[in-house]
Amino acid sequence: MSGSHHQLIQEQLDAAELRCKFIQTELTRTTGERDMIRQSFQDLLKVLKLPSDTDPFNFNINSIKARDEPRPNATSHPNIRFWHRVDYDAWLDSPAAKRAQRGTVPFLEDESGQPITAKMIKAIREGCRAAWAELVVRDIAPSTWARLCSTGNLVVRQMMEHDFPIFRLDSDGWKLKLLCTNDYPNWRKNHLDFDGTHWTWKTSDKKATKQETSSEDDMDVLPDPEKKSLLKHKGKKRAHSPDNTSLIKRVKGMCY
Repeated sequence: MSGSHHQLIQEQLDAAELRCKFIQTELTRTTGERDMIRQSFQDLLKVLKLPSDTDPFNFNINSIKARDEPRPNATSHPNIRFWHRVDYDAWLDSPAAKRAQRGTVPFLEDESGQPITAKMIKAIREGCRAAWAELVVRDIAPSTWARLCSTGNLVVRQMMEHDFPIFRLDSDGWKLKLLCTNDYPNWRKNHLDFDGTHWTWKTSDKKATKQETSSEDDMDVLPDPEKKSLLKHKGKKRAHSPDNTSLIKRVKGMCY
């Protein structure tokens, strides 16, 4: 065997070895992504209280119906003042709004229709921050609340309605949406950076988890009646419709 022929065979072997290493690297990466998607899907099933053997390929998130007790309504809770967003908007435009003492989030109320306490507001905002951090962990944190994908919306609503049932006291979830629309931008600005694809923790927040907390400076507090009108217009700039892409794409964070 000539030296040139031997060298040619050796080059081909080296090339094949490099190709094998590349394939092994891609297999490891793909396996990691598969495991991450599988775990995210299992986490989602837990949040939605669905069977763990739910088939991800025959899973339509938009077809899920509430499995808990019937939601409260105007008949079961006649003392609720703001069932619909239009009721709250009309109240903001009334003289009574300037005289009212309903705290910094006047649209939130207990089952008797009374304003919630400052202690409860603090707890709710801590819950919001935990829910937003969960979106970061799942790689589905939005740039603005209006761009939150349907998976993220379900995750946040499930977490917040479970811990704070007062968010069930409206017609369509508008109270939680309004609170998040108002407060999320400052929190995102203080804690997240955009890497070109996803919103990720700032360097100082890398070790944060979904139980991460932050100061009240993250929140837009509106203590004065004159400022209440700002709440009226939050969340109305852009209508949001559920994302109809596949579950896997939504779990991967296709909501930016």
